[in-house]
Amino acid sequence: MVGSSVAAKLAGMRNRPQVGLWDIDHPVDSSSSDSSSSSSSSYDGILMFEPHRDYVSSLRWTNPHTLISGSYDGTVRTLDVNTGVWGLVPGVPEDDNNWSAGDVSADGSVLYLATSDGGLSVVDARSSSSSGGSVVIANRKVNTLHLHANQRHLASSASDGSVAVWDVRNLAAAAAGGSSKSKSSSKAAQPLCSVGHAKSSQGAYWCPDGSGRLLSISFDDTLRVWQDPAGPDSSSCKLQQARVIKHNNNTGRWVVPFRPAWSPAGDAVLTGDMKRGVALFDAASGAQKCLLASEYLTAIPSRLALHPAGLPVMAAATSSGRVHIWR
Repeated sequence: MVGSSVAAKLAGMRNRPQVGLWDIDHPVDSSSSDSSSSSSSSYDGILMFEPHRDYVSSLRWTNPHTLISGSYDGTVRTLDVNTGVWGLVPGVPEDDNNWSAGDVSADGSVLYLATSDGGLSVVDARSSSSSGGSVVIANRKVNTLHLHANQRHLASSASDGSVAVWDVRNLAAAAAGGSSKSKSSSKAAQPLCSVGHAKSSQGAYWCPDGSGRLLSISFDDTLRVWQDPAGPDSSSCKLQQARVIKHNNNTGRWVVPFRPAWSPAGDAVLTGDMKRGVALFDAASGAQKCLLASEYLTAIPSRLALHPAGLPVMAAATSSGRVHIWR
């Protein structure tokens, strides 16, 4: 989700290689459902694109007008929202990479792209040629990457249960000297620190309040909050477990794994719930405060997005292809 202090725009992807944009404040016009109306008059605030040939694994806004998408087809593309034109991001390794996760620097100049076999590439989006090498950051699929607001610390979660924090400067140097041919010939990078779960970790996200707290989730039926007592800018990076929240995260075969989210103020943790709702926990105590549910929500929500500017808006997406908005 991206937006100003008064508006919001939502981007989402489907199992098919489609990306959708929804202007959630666009007024609903009953005439838009009339099949006889012209295409110019039937705009309902939703635009659909198919920029990739395979599953879209990551979407990141670099500003309110630019969206970057990564895919299992090995490409990374950028959308200019003002023109509706997609372009191919230069510098992305041309090997047969299945990009399973990604994030981008605040100015959009550097991309961090991870693969389903545990590799990671650092790409200079300003370069017209491939940056080449990669490093190994996990033994199995990397599920998420999240860059801290300080632009130095990159958090990763992986199917081997690992949750790690990386210095992006070290990653860039290691990737420059690594090989892009295969995981076996790539160098193994050394994290600043590594914690984890007993089972696959499906997400790890920095708290937006700058505190340096890291939230992770796992199939071991926990959400965990980690924090370095020395602060977010510590060079030692000694994450300690600050809170464990028990929660049923075993979504099974037909529901996309849960990925949690912080509230903009960092005072709450939210995640999809098997009871067809969104569970909200107090970040300090770990106590569940409520379950956000609705008669309109008939499937289990797996992916969440909250307004970055602090507006009281949350989007929850289900595996049935629907997005629900709470205000």
